[in-house]
Amino acid sequence: MVVESGQRSAISMLSDTKRTQLLADLVGDARQKLEDCLGAYDVNDDVVECFEINQQTTVQRDVDEFCAYVSKICHRKDAAPARSPPRRPASDQQRRTPSSSAIGMASAFLTGQPIKPQAPRLATPESKRQRVASPSASPPVIVSPVVSPAARGHALGNGRSQLLNGHLPSAAGGAARIQVVNIVEHDYRWMNCTIAERGQALSRRLENLERRMLSDVAAQVMVSDPDVVQAQVGQITHASVVVCGRIVCDAEGKLNEHSMILEGSREMSGGKRVRLVVKDCAELTAFSGQVVAVVGRVSSNGQELHAWRVIPGLPAPAPSRPKRETALVGVAAGPYTSSSDLDFALLQSVLQRFVTDRVCCGVLLGPFLEADNQLVQSRELRCSGESLTYEAAYQKVFHVIEEFGAQHPEIRIVVVPSPLDIGVVFPVPQPPRCFPHKIWAAEKESPNVSYASNPAVVMVGSTQLYLTSCDVLSPVIHGLVQRSNSSGNRIETACKMLLHQRTLFPSTPPQPCVEPSQSHLLTFGVDEKEEVPDVFVFASKLTDLAKSVDGRVFVNPGHAVKGHVAFIHVGCTDGKDVASSTRVDVVPFAT
Repeated sequence: MVVESGQRSAISMLSDTKRTQLLADLVGDARQKLEDCLGAYDVNDDVVECFEINQQTTVQRDVDEFCAYVSKICHRKDAAPARSPPRRPASDQQRRTPSSSAIGMASAFLTGQPIKPQAPRLATPESKRQRVASPSASPPVIVSPVVSPAARGHALGNGRSQLLNGHLPSAAGGAARIQVVNIVEHDYRWMNCTIAERGQALSRRLENLERRMLSDVAAQVMVSDPDVVQAQVGQITHASVVVCGRIVCDAEGKLNEHSMILEGSREMSGGKRVRLVVKDCAELTAFSGQVVAVVGRVSSNGQELHAWRVIPGLPAPAPSRPKRETALVGVAAGPYTSSSDLDFALLQSVLQRFVTDRVCCGVLLGPFLEADNQLVQSRELRCSGESLTYEAAYQKVFHVIEEFGAQHPEIRIVVVPSPLDIGVVFPVPQPPRCFPHKIWAAEKESPNVSYASNPAVVMVGSTQLYLTSCDVLSPVIHGLVQRSNSSGNRIETACKMLLHQRTLFPSTPPQPCVEPSQSHLLTFGVDEKEEVPDVFVFASKLTDLAKSVDGRVFVNPGHAVKGHVAFIHVGCTDGKDVASSTRVDVVPFAT
């Protein structure tokens, strides 16, 4: 997975704060080389962030690689800017004409008629002068295409594998008890949530976490430092204080160290806000929507809180030691078809791999018919030359799954929908069977195929697997403000934040769209009696992942269209917790 930096020329210059952070810990030749690079090229904050996410490292650790990366994607400051051709203004008729693409797709979906291809529009030819490339223009960004698995014969053995506890034995053939627990059981009304109800949902999460943090975290701070007293956000006092609130940005845009606002709860602070000054914090990990405890001093006018410590949420509880119950769980994430055909041969290959590796449970995360698929967007749904409706395409998918379930009753199949599936109208949380209702009439369901909600919990013996088809890491990483001396890379830090915030969707605004009236169903472990899941499984556009963080296991199987599938070996050995007794293999199909 490669995150693109957007444009080859920087939109804005590197901020002074980011430049200071990059150069702070460097000395000698490394510092001089980085200064020369920043002085020669138009580097901005987005370029630095893309490099650190793609390489899973920091600029300070690998200055040479960063300079090579910058030289490939950024303009030199002494290069003449490329001249853009003049844009042709749209006519009044063009401005008044609505796009027929979305109308046609919706009409075909509701009527059940085959989707007819639309004649392509002829583009206005450019003049020869406009087609000639400017000698100073940057070469185009090259993005590696996704090759069809059918064209490669599924020979995907050259991919990189991710292993966790690879020394542990396999759990193939295990037969632990499998139980599926849905977060939401039935369809519900949505899009009728008022602004007041949205505010109440946000306040409810803040107040629930605030009670735990004041009783646990703040109490520990006051014990360790008797001079610190508990206070409310906006309360004027001359003593050192510990307060709890939510971090928000002072304006639209990306959060940074100079735009942080601490917002108190309605219950404790009446919703008051103060500016959060974090220049004295030795370590900092923050993002918009994060509930934190802050230790510092209030300014004389009560408008600012000068912090020297920001506690990023509730600490992860000690992991439990589960009973040893051996089971092998296979996980794959969609899309399961290429953009050139809808034969779903890739889905069949995934299911066959489950049989080969002798899994007792196979998890299929959506999307199954992705809205961004080129055939869907072009309104040319075809399989082996035959035109399909959306419902016919879905029936084809679930016929493969149901037929497999009937042939292999020893394997429990769990199907999790995705917000990216075309025709799925529910936001997160999504109920089971939220696909178009007509597709179920033609299918005879197998008893070992379970249609779960999104998210859902799968109990493998006494081990909890928390499943979602959403990308829960990218929103946190994109808005993360982290000091350079903080330990761990950004992906590991994001995993920790999910544990500290007790939800997979902690950032605001939430991505994907979360229904505010149902957001309380997406939290875990907020109450002391509630358990924090042992294994978190999600589908992220970032790199494949198999990592142990704070005694929990985080797994990103990658996308099946890129050829990877994950195998979670539960209860391989007796260990002190699940993280030490669970083996995870994220491997290509052919291995």
